[in-house]
Amino acid sequence: GFDMIVLFIKTKGELVTHHVHVMTGDGGNWRKAISFRDYLRGNPSVAKEYETLKKKLSITYPNDRKSYALGKNSFIESILKKLL
Repeated sequence: GFDMIVLFIKTKGELVTHHVHVMTGDGGNWRKAISFRDYLRGNPSVAKEYETLKKKLSITYPNDRKSYALGKNSFIESILKKLL
């Protein structure tokens, strides 16, 4: 089926303070997001690795959201390959 994703972003000046992703609950993106979330919840050491990666990327790309997001892709995909 059709996977609808809507992204809401809240800012304070130029600072992005919130990202909210809304998606249909029966699509592939939903399954990926929930599977990834649940895996991190059940594997604290992997969650810590992901946290460290995100902090590093936020320092490397403080004003480049696209590069920040792309930098997380290989980590996320490596986890999803194990799960799906």
